[in-house]
Amino acid sequence: SIAVYRRDGGADGEGQLAWGGEYALWERLSCGGVVEAVEWAEDGAGSLLVAAVRNDHRLHTYRGATLQHATVNLNENGDDHVSFTALVLTASPCRTQLAVHTHSGCILVLCLRTGRHVWRLQGAAGDGYNRPTQAWHSSGRYIYATTTEALGPILVWAVASPSAQPVARLTGHTKLVRDLHPHPDDDRLASCGYD
Repeated sequence: SIAVYRRDGGADGEGQLAWGGEYALWERLSCGGVVEAVEWAEDGAGSLLVAAVRNDHRLHTYRGATLQHATVNLNENGDDHVSFTALVLTASPCRTQLAVHTHSGCILVLCLRTGRHVWRLQGAAGDGYNRPTQAWHSSGRYIYATTTEALGPILVWAVASPSAQPVARLTGHTKLVRDLHPHPDDDRLASCGYD
């Protein structure tokens, strides 16, 4: 299930939440299965909470303050076959595109405004057990992602490239990479791993 919390507390004179207050459970959402990932995004009409559910061919979306439920099919041909599990969801800097990293290592990039597949990025190894991590460059032009390979390269894709293959392999780690984060203002990337 998904638990959505809201911060309870007073407002200061400018309408901002004052320091203090507590978070309280606002809503509990059921998706009919084990939820693997959640992410806040936008679809041009407002805020969406997006959820990936194990053994489901769809992403579940919950719109705005009412959390109105809808789904987006992950299959390009629109069928209901489950051929992968979405493990990680990451919204683009503009929040209207969503990178969906699957257990097999494929990364689907979806346009949330249309629900269409924009890109299918290949090249990351996946084994179904380790949770990958991924991030967008602050420009939205690149996606960084980890693989399950023991030597831990970080792969880089140029999102608008006609090739679905990585444009670079960052090999600074000698073991599995656990997390990565790009700097918000320049071209630096920090990563950490088991080495």
